[in-house]
Amino acid sequence: LFPPDAEPDRAWVTQAQLIKNTPALRVEQLRSDALVQAGLAAEIARRTGTDARRDIYPDLVAGAVIGATRTALAHWLDADPAAGGPIPLGELVDRALAQLAAGLPAPGRPSRRRKDP
Repeated sequence: LFPPDAEPDRAWVTQAQLIKNTPALRVEQLRSDALVQAGLAAEIARRTGTDARRDIYPDLVAGAVIGATRTALAHWLDADPAAGGPIPLGELVDRALAQLAAGLPAPGRPSRRRKDP
């Protein structure tokens, strides 16, 4: 989204908040996310040697990445500046993706990744 040490400008934040708070715009954002997800799934399929139309893996991973990113953005937009302000957006997205990659362990618990034989 942004370079690691950069934050979105106020105009971008205002637009993101407007989208978040306007149902008609959220529908359009979901349509846009679906297009990004399809492109991401196609690239995941290419890199993993799977078929995005036949195999669930590429679309599942792409959907999880889009969901994690959307959740991080919503959390960032809802952060209370009076409570110390939000964590930088890039860092929050990185944290969300890292938790996803770790198998979404509950806080305070180790990852429960399946070990391949």
